[in-house]
Amino acid sequence: MGDPRPIYVAPLFALSGLVSWGLFEYAIHRFVLHAPRPLFGRRLSIAAEHVEHHRNPQALEPLRNPIKTILPVALLYGMLAWAITGSWRDTAYLLGGFTAGYLYYEWFHAAAHHGAPRLKPLREARKYHLHHHYADPTTRYGVTSPVFDLLFGTLGVRHVSRDN
Repeated sequence: MGDPRPIYVAPLFALSGLVSWGLFEYAIHRFVLHAPRPLFGRRLSIAAEHVEHHRNPQALEPLRNPIKTILPVALLYGMLAWAITGSWRDTAYLLGGFTAGYLYYEWFHAAAHHGAPRLKPLREARKYHLHHHYADPTTRYGVTSPVFDLLFGTLGVRHVSRDN
């Protein structure tokens, strides 16, 4: 029994999941990992790891997000998606897009710190992220995309490429 809706519905839900990953990534990076003071009276361990990541951006250890951190996030996201849509199918599409965003984040973040991308768009994205580390950690919270930095005014100085 297939989905009776138009064929574009599934990709739209998946794209919505991907966009929601971008918003989640931005919000966590800005409001949790760069919180001006401890949340709920204490510094979260992931925030402490992030401080270490800024102290030593070339270290490999703080780059990975252990399954014990991301699994509860995915579970909560799936429950919220199901509560909103009332559909396991749509929840799967949303969660698939969200997961794709997370996997791209993990790959890109490691590549940004330890790679030399050949493709110009990836080189530009790498420069964008490294600006957050080496020039101004109060801007450019979007690791995989500048979209939410543009929307929320945290882009900072204009990024100019030196590559042609």
